[in-house]
Amino acid sequence: MGLIWHIALKQLLARRRQAVTIVTGVVIGVTVLIVTISLFGGLLDSFTAKILDVSPHVTMNAESAAGPSSDLLLDGDQGVAVELRKNSEREERTRVRNVMTTLRSLERALGDRITVASPFLATQALAAYGTNEATLPISGVLPYREARISDLPKYLKSGSIARLDAARTGMLIGEKAANDLGVKFGDRIRLVSLTGDVFNVQIVGVFRLGVEAYDRGGLVNLRLAQALEHALPGEASGIALQVRDVEDAPAVAETIERITGRKTETWRDTNAGIIAIFTFLQILFFVVVGFVIIICGFGVANILITSVLEKQRDIAVMKSYGFSAGAITTIYLYQGLMVAVAGSVIGSAVGAGAILLLERMPGGSTGGVAPVESATLQMGWSPWYFVAAIAGTIVVSAIAAVAPARSAATVIPVEILRGER
Repeated sequence: MGLIWHIALKQLLARRRQAVTIVTGVVIGVTVLIVTISLFGGLLDSFTAKILDVSPHVTMNAESAAGPSSDLLLDGDQGVAVELRKNSEREERTRVRNVMTTLRSLERALGDRITVASPFLATQALAAYGTNEATLPISGVLPYREARISDLPKYLKSGSIARLDAARTGMLIGEKAANDLGVKFGDRIRLVSLTGDVFNVQIVGVFRLGVEAYDRGGLVNLRLAQALEHALPGEASGIALQVRDVEDAPAVAETIERITGRKTETWRDTNAGIIAIFTFLQILFFVVVGFVIIICGFGVANILITSVLEKQRDIAVMKSYGFSAGAITTIYLYQGLMVAVAGSVIGSAVGAGAILLLERMPGGSTGGVAPVESATLQMGWSPWYFVAAIAGTIVVSAIAAVAPARSAATVIPVEILRGER
């Protein structure tokens, strides 16, 4: 076996320039693969951590879990189905009535499985300050409960939760929305509701959660949002909950649906679109990088085919001295594995260095891919990234080496030594 290794290495080094070129190609392929996995893994981990930190783990909505209900009356003369919906049922599907009663029932039923539950009423209004105008998503909340949902105090740039709680017409505004309107702490803005009502609201704080959707919106007291929507005092769009164990979120959602009959989403359901984008982009980039690795495999096959053609007399001599077809096959398989191992090990080291370098790059917002912000580019670290890259490269190279190795094993010594081939 040692002799076989020695012969394989000797033949490979005989074509040093070509071997270095192929190894360099493998290094590049492995580096790109590792950096790609790390980048998307880090972005997804960063997005998940931020969402779990600032948004509810479970959200009970006003919509019925069973979907819209209806009564059907059949007109026997005309055979036409006439759908009748009661106004009360329509109202129940758009808002939760007696929301605090429902909230307290959930708190009793779920016990210490949840840490906080907070009602909310989602609406939007046209915000105006001077000549600046913008459509502003607004969430009506109970300030101190909402503060525990998103850990809001640590994200406030100015103002306080106490100011929002004390001011009936106060608003906490996201930093991006504040910049769009040109407002700051203490300014007053006009809110024009969808029904045309005008409210004068004072900015009692500016926050920056680091999530695009939230930082372009505002928070007001639940009662003000109800006035904007012409809703009754006990009505809300739903209830947001934080669970003690994030892994328990799906079970908590099922329990809430069973108790209330209303559609309940986990944080994964709410952000399914963004997670799906991550998954699609990961698959897309893995396919592209996979082709790079396959091209490297063709490079390995090329150098081995050339080696077999140039070393036919050597192969014939080895067979004449008793080397079996299996031993000849093993020599060229070893050469393919040497190229793969050398390239993947060096590529892993280069990939680790590239990850460390990219981690120091400014992050900012990742826009439509992952609408969260971070000070630096988020890169993932896992030994499985390197294991997957190395294993994939070795497998592809081994497969690429099979055909040249089998070709070498079929060389007939007599024909070669007589010069017949």
